[in-house]
Amino acid sequence: MATPQGGWENFQEAYPDAFEANVHMPPMGHYGNVETEIGRVVVQLANPDFKFMSGETLTPEGGMGLRL
Repeated sequence: MATPQGGWENFQEAYPDAFEANVHMPPMGHYGNVETEIGRVVVQLANPDFKFMSGETLTPEGGMGLRL
């Protein structure tokens, strides 16, 4: 995921083999965008319509966990 802190660059330096295995194409077909995709999850959770939801862990990772 592209982040202002340079997440992919840090990941690439720390785990070069894992980076090469995943950099070509994530399972969802594109890399996530913090503002448009992750931000939408946050907005939905902050919405009063979600008042019944509690104690959940949401992992908006675009299927990247499938490769581990």
